[in-house]
Order: sequence, then structure tokens, then C-alpha cells
Amino acid sequence: LNDEFAKNVSKFETMDEYKADVKANLKKQNEEKANRENENALLTKIVEGATVEIPACMIEKQIDYIVRETEYQLSYMYRGLKFEDYLKYTGMTMEDFRKQNESRATQEVKFRLVFEAIIKAENIDVTDEQVDAEIAKMAENAKKTAEEYKKDIDPRQIDYIKNDLLMSNLIDFLKANNTFEKK
Repeated sequence: LNDEFAKNVSKFETMDEYKADVKANLKKQNEEKANRENENALLTKIVEGATVEIPACMIEKQIDYIVRETEYQLSYMYRGLKFEDYLKYTGMTMEDFRKQNESRATQEVKFRLVFEAIIKAENIDVTDEQVDAEIAKMAENAKKTAEEYKKDIDPRQIDYIKNDLLMSNLIDFLKANNTFEKK
């Protein structure tokens, strides 16, 4: 490993520059991973402490969503594999699949209900400025102006952006109002 190697495999002139860049990238990745793990632990802890009555119809709808999501993933990842064929290959029936995903669906609905309750109780919202800033970032990535990008944007995409920002605002609120203990 020398300067010549660094020139061949990177944009850097020296091995020291290349090593410093790799180290910085690894540090950033580890910080992002730790942040995600802390956020997930916080969200899980909050939901674990919540008592929620979940109507069976909500669980069934979430299982329906999991079925559709699985159908899409199979089709995309396995070049058009049909859900019915997946069930045959795994020796499951639709009823087996639904029963296998009942716990996951229940947990996902519980998370959603708890988050919705916190958002409502704490008046957490998304501002127009946040939406505009997110659209501006997306436009920049697409090498367009925000105005050009907005012309092509689907209203469902705006809803997705708002939901994503709302979740981010919720997480920021929860992090600001809770403490983490080192393990």
C-alpha cells in the first residue's frame, strides 16, 4: 500500500490522504449507525411502555399491507416471482403466512398508534418551510431548480415527504425530551 496504489484506487495523491478519507468515512458511518440504533431503542422503549387497544380490523389491514409489500418485494427482487409460487415453494398457505405475520402487524400498528397519539398530544407538525427545504434538496440532487422539480412532483410524493418529515420531527422531539444511558 503506497501512494501509487492510492492514486489508482481513489481520487487522492497519497496513501495518507486516502487512509484519512477512509477513516473519516468509517467514523461517519459508525456515528450514523449508533444514532439509528439509539433512535430505534428510544422508539421501542416508548412503545413498550404504552398500553394500546388495537382493533382486530387494524391488524388485518396491516397484514394485508404486509402481503402486498411481500408481493412487490418478491416481484422486484426475484424477477417477477409470484406470491402464490412463493407460498408453494415455502410450503405455506395464505392463512399460514398471515398468521406468521400477525405479531409483526400488531407491533407495527401499536407503533403507529402510539406515534399518532404523541404527535397529537404534543402538537408536532411539519412546516411549509421544512417541505420546501426537502423539495429543494431533492431538486438539487435531480439537478433542477425547486420550481422545475415542483412541476413534476406527484401529490402522493408530497404526502410522503410530509410523513417522513413528521416522523423526523417526532424523533427530534423524543430525543430532546428523553435521556440516554450508556451501556
